[in-house]
Amino acid sequence: MLAGLSFLPIVSAVAGPLVDANEPQTKILADDLTSAEKEILEGFAKRLDGHRNQLNIPGMSAAVIKDQQLIWAEGFGFADLDNKTKATPKTPYHLASLIKTFASQIIMKLVEEGQIGLDDPVKKYGMKIPDDPGITVRHLLTHTSEGRPGGNYMYNGSRFGLLGKVIEKATGRSFRELVIAQILKPTEMNDTAPELPRSSVKNLKESQVPANSEENFKRINKELAKPYALNDFLDVVPNDYPNPNHMGVSTGLISTVIDMAKYDGAIDSHAFISGKTQESAWTPTVSNSRQNLPYGLGWFAQTFAGTRLLWHYGWEVSYSALILKVPEQNVTFVVFANTDELSRPFNLGTGDVLTSAPALEFLKSIALKDKFTEPIPQIDWDAPIENIVSHFAQVEDAQLKELLKRELISNLMLHHRMKRSENTRKLMDVYIRVFTRDEFESFGELPAIASIDNVTDNQYKTVEFTLEEDKAIRVYAIGEGTSNIMFDYGGIENVYTGQLVWEMYYIFAEHAGGASKNRKVDRVLPLPAGTYRLHYRSDDSHSFGN
Repeated sequence: MLAGLSFLPIVSAVAGPLVDANEPQTKILADDLTSAEKEILEGFAKRLDGHRNQLNIPGMSAAVIKDQQLIWAEGFGFADLDNKTKATPKTPYHLASLIKTFASQIIMKLVEEGQIGLDDPVKKYGMKIPDDPGITVRHLLTHTSEGRPGGNYMYNGSRFGLLGKVIEKATGRSFRELVIAQILKPTEMNDTAPELPRSSVKNLKESQVPANSEENFKRINKELAKPYALNDFLDVVPNDYPNPNHMGVSTGLISTVIDMAKYDGAIDSHAFISGKTQESAWTPTVSNSRQNLPYGLGWFAQTFAGTRLLWHYGWEVSYSALILKVPEQNVTFVVFANTDELSRPFNLGTGDVLTSAPALEFLKSIALKDKFTEPIPQIDWDAPIENIVSHFAQVEDAQLKELLKRELISNLMLHHRMKRSENTRKLMDVYIRVFTRDEFESFGELPAIASIDNVTDNQYKTVEFTLEEDKAIRVYAIGEGTSNIMFDYGGIENVYTGQLVWEMYYIFAEHAGGASKNRKVDRVLPLPAGTYRLHYRSDDSHSFGN
């Protein structure tokens, strides 16, 4: 076992007076937790399972790691519905884009060793990108290679995947080889494997004892949670396995939440790279125009209420995943599912983990539970409107109110995705009553205090404005989007706190005419005195002049 990486003794907690030795262990707890700590984790698990049920996820596994020790892990639902195989902490799932954090470890180690330079042009590694205007390794690793390199963030797994060629050219070894040799083996991640073609594991006997690593990889692939999806009626149906059939820097790794706890502990004990190098990977990228972007070197990095949140999500055919680290509390949350519904509703690619219902549950229940000047209320979002509005009226801590606002928006996204129109309308009414005003008459003749227009393809524009006193401002924005995702959208950020005070979410946007994807927002937003930054980002089509 790596130095500094340890796990507390665990005890099983299963329903019923007797424990069947053949029954899979669905829950594990550190045995030195206090009664109060166990109660917190049990409440968290119950609410987390509630999100699973709301999202119609068949199987899900989750874990919490505190001070490099696994303190809780649990499986919910079924890894295989047909065979009634329960999900457990040892159920393997596809990590999808969580593998990008592994790529970060490998690449930053090569940077430490001088084999790769972050500011090396990718041409140095034999890579030819059409119309390459000077793309570097750093640009690929930070999702800033499109448009003018370094100008803006645009999440693109395919572009990130080109880093595999950089690694191979620099070392003469594949990314797969390096992950196995430098991460999986020394960390004893014995239930983690590269994805293999399904034909290679189809006839593997369940009782077969792996003779070597490759045989063990087949065993893990065989045990992979069955893939599911939601059909047009939002019913759970069997779905296809992902089809890369190989492992690259963007996808193709299978693991369990217990193995990810080992990986997380190894990161925090600096088993792979130095603490200084790790901090550089966790530092938000600064654009050419000196704006902080939501992504570092293979990790998302953001701040809320003065607390750093380091994270990554995975979204693959039939699978979804999330890892969220809060260094201030030295605590990490990992959750995997066998549909894509942990990620699909929440538009995580924009770089805000506070849209994720499971992430917010973890932050409220565990990581940020003592952060605010008053207790965090557990709001029943199914309650009548007046009850919900009264909760917000009673909250005095501005940062706590912002957290509850994010939870409200997350629930809106969830219900919108699940086509629960009555719930969606009710929560939209709550948002409008608490956070916006509809009285536009007094704004008609006033000049614009900030505006962004003439935005062309793949552009990211910002402009700052200052309010000398508390004001109500009218926000008018247009863009394109479908379902829960906006492709062209704006936002307002508090310059001093970095807090996003408004964003153009699809669910709050109305049809703007023409095609259904044309959306507009016309609302009044109260803002306290301060300096703000207006943002707007466009995709690669149908912007000004196109």
